[in-house]
Amino acid sequence: MSIVDEIEAKYRAMPLHGVQFSIEAEAYDCREKVVFGESKSAMQCGRLFNWQDVLLEGVKIGFLEEVENGKLFDPMTVSFYVPIDEDKVTEAMTKDPHYFEDEWCFMRFATLQQMVDYVRRRFS
Repeated sequence: MSIVDEIEAKYRAMPLHGVQFSIEAEAYDCREKVVFGESKSAMQCGRLFNWQDVLLEGVKIGFLEEVENGKLFDPMTVSFYVPIDEDKVTEAMTKDPHYFEDEWCFMRFATLQQMVDYVRRRFS
């Protein structure tokens, strides 16, 4: 096998090889029926971003962010965000491992199910 074949085989063996942006919500494991909104993409600093609203029972609960780093073996990353009004942030929230603050405040999750579970607990 040539070096090109080896590199191509390694690239194709990556877990998210072939996954495209703007995919349906069913691609992410979740016990509840969610829908994704319109896809918005942008290139920033050599990285391709895709954002889509996440709707649960017709209500926007947050958004999905997919990031393709543009380097051959860097995996696509996926995060789910629930925005939080800065004036509603509690001390308990800031101690939560999902709390994320940059220019805005969010709860950030690795999976769609974690996001839905958080929203159900918070707003039940």
